[in-house]
Amino acid sequence: MEEKGVNFTITEESRVRVPEGACRFYLIIIPVCSAEEIKEKLSLLKEEYPDANHHVYAYRLLQGKEIKEKSSDDREPAGSAGKPVLEVLRRFCLVNTLAVAVRYFGGVKLGIGGLIRAYRRCTEEAVRACCTTPLEPELKFGVETPYQYLGEVMKLISQARGEIIEIDYHENALVYFKTSPDAAKDLEVTLRDITRGHGVLKEVN
Repeated sequence: MEEKGVNFTITEESRVRVPEGACRFYLIIIPVCSAEEIKEKLSLLKEEYPDANHHVYAYRLLQGKEIKEKSSDDREPAGSAGKPVLEVLRRFCLVNTLAVAVRYFGGVKLGIGGLIRAYRRCTEEAVRACCTTPLEPELKFGVETPYQYLGEVMKLISQARGEIIEIDYHENALVYFKTSPDAAKDLEVTLRDITRGHGVLKEVN
């Protein structure tokens, strides 16, 4: 799963309970696709574990060609909790993934070094328990096509696993959609054939 240059995501939510000395950690790894979904998942977990001392988290979101990252120590000493969780997600090349470490204090302080090791180890255990799959980045593309080919173009985008965002109707139809770069490359070749060279594909911001 640590293949260089390849991003991965998890296929379904995974939870593990990890004892660490007198403390209890619940590690929840969740597939996510937006900041709004992350906010919702965090809120639900706080409701599920209302008496926990800390709800530490980290996430990585693939947005176009960029990866957005964030972590929170949730009142643990700065850099002792969210950062080691995030570092594990990075090491395993996980994106579109939220990791939440719910900690119950057991009465014995671990110290900053102990906290770092505990959060790192617990996150590693949770990640290793996940099912993962390679994830290609999705980019936004536009296809401009005469209207007589629009139906065939829409079908072609669907076959390329494209997600249509919107369609603008002007002199020609302009279809905006998201798909992986490899799928778009294959689509471009077929597009020229079915539109007799009139269809134009381009990446857009």
